[in-house]
Amino acid sequence: MMSETKSTSAAVETEGDSTTNTKNPISGLISSFKTKSNDETSTIGKAKSLVMQQYNQVVPIKEFLHKPAPPANFSEATKRVFHNTSKFKANYVILSVALGAYALLSNPMLLISLLLIYAGILFADSREEKGDLVLFGKSYSPRDLKYGTIIAAVPLLYLAGATSALFWLIGASLFAVLAHASLTPIPNVDNIQDKA
Repeated sequence: MMSETKSTSAAVETEGDSTTNTKNPISGLISSFKTKSNDETSTIGKAKSLVMQQYNQVVPIKEFLHKPAPPANFSEATKRVFHNTSKFKANYVILSVALGAYALLSNPMLLISLLLIYAGILFADSREEKGDLVLFGKSYSPRDLKYGTIIAAVPLLYLAGATSALFWLIGASLFAVLAHASLTPIPNVDNIQDKA
């Protein structure tokens, strides 16, 4: 009886996956990634569901790039910001990710530093199976290698200008989001004001 319910639930999940694949082309790509477990509480499962949720909330580019109009006063600008940040949240996330990619590509030293740190952590993970690393007669465990990578990362990121890139990214994202949100009019504002 237990196996029948598992097979029935698996069949329902496969039917659900096939319907979402026809709706969103990215959902097929995301569901094609194999995870270590099919548990939705795993980190990869949560990340997949978050990406799909954000993808489903993306507003079309025509509506996102609506003709800007300056607000009449600060009160209207505030209303626009609150309304548009909730409406265009997924678009703003994509905009911030694009600005982050630009910040990385415009600073090659930072990009190389991040790649070196990633390679160091991967190397430490690979030593889990192979055992301790013996260097100049001293043995280093994978945990020691990870700590060494993290310690080396701090001055490396400082020299690469990671803090300035981070603050630039925060400032540029805030400016772009607030400027767009305050300049994009809320639909049917005139009808709402006439009724009041």
